[in-house]
Amino acid sequence: RLLMVAFLAMTSLLLASRAQASLARAPRVRTRSSLSSFVRRAFMAPGKTVNTRALSARAMDKEGHDVGLQKFRTLMKEREMDAYVVPTADPHQSEYPPNCHARREYLTKFTGSAGSAVVTEDEALLWTDGRYFLQAADELGEDWGLQKQGVQGTPTISEWLSDKLKPGSNVAIDPYLHTALEVEQIEKKLAEKNINLQLVHDNLVDALWDTRPPFPTTPIRIHPPEWAGKTSTEKLAELRADMDKENADVMVLSKLDDVAWALNLRGGDIESNPVFLSYLLVLKDKVMLFVDKSKVTPTVQQHLDEIKAEVEDYDNVVGAVEDLAKAGMKIMYDPASTSVALAHAAKASPEVVRTTSPIDLKKALKNKQELDGMREAHLRDAAALCKFWAWMDLATKRG
Repeated sequence: RLLMVAFLAMTSLLLASRAQASLARAPRVRTRSSLSSFVRRAFMAPGKTVNTRALSARAMDKEGHDVGLQKFRTLMKEREMDAYVVPTADPHQSEYPPNCHARREYLTKFTGSAGSAVVTEDEALLWTDGRYFLQAADELGEDWGLQKQGVQGTPTISEWLSDKLKPGSNVAIDPYLHTALEVEQIEKKLAEKNINLQLVHDNLVDALWDTRPPFPTTPIRIHPPEWAGKTSTEKLAELRADMDKENADVMVLSKLDDVAWALNLRGGDIESNPVFLSYLLVLKDKVMLFVDKSKVTPTVQQHLDEIKAEVEDYDNVVGAVEDLAKAGMKIMYDPASTSVALAHAAKASPEVVRTTSPIDLKKALKNKQELDGMREAHLRDAAALCKFWAWMDLATKRG
């Protein structure tokens, strides 16, 4: 295996240097989209199609202004909102949300993986980091401004809102898309200027998004112990031991990779990410999985029955947390990754435990089977890179 890796790495470097020389002779790729298409073709089998986004083209009026942005402001005015924040995140704080949750992309037409939009009566701005400054400038329309995160002098969103809005103004957010910790920090900053933060459960972007893609329905599959290194029963026992240390009755898990790790399940709801839209509540004697039930195959259902997992409708998680809290159970969650909607549902509990998720460290400490899997993945990746560089060498020579 080690000799194979070394051989593939050396081959990759050789082909890379040849491709670099070839690129110098080849016609220059002029646009980001054409470069993206150029790279994709290297990994496509003949006849294979690529799942690309087509959320919506930007509609412009006769004066050249963004029609969608104008409609959005009309809705804000009807709801007495002075500012509205649209993050990239989905309800699970995913860096790469599924198309049905790509609200920021739909509103701004910026397709980068990181960024948050803010709309007021007379301004529309996007905050993003240095990876995307050029891309954002290219994709944002003239009605949008760019705030460059990480550049000296660029304010945070809460600082900008606090400086621009009048006392008594209303800033609206979707409580499912912002973490409890994030909201506390925003509230604290806005309160300094007597600005209100409104938690609006019906997302304003959804009211305009008549072409919104459907929720993904890819079936869930089992990740076997020979690759996971531990059974889901063993993992849940570890989590319950962590709960016992805090004297907690319920652990709330909302990050998709946390749920997938705990249950040894995988999905395909997000391109290139083997996860599925879900929440998990871990109790002392059972677990409650909130997911689209159509994704649960008979084989997966048998797996869930073995670990005493109840399958509930995806949308019922907030009500379930609230019911458990009202029943007197002590709720445990990570405020840095749990939405403020779930955090508020837990407030009915006689006591809440806010702590860093124990799963982060457990995922970081790889067992033998996981290490073997990583090495196998690197071998496949090296082979794919060699295939890509060889293809690029030939493609650039052909022009």
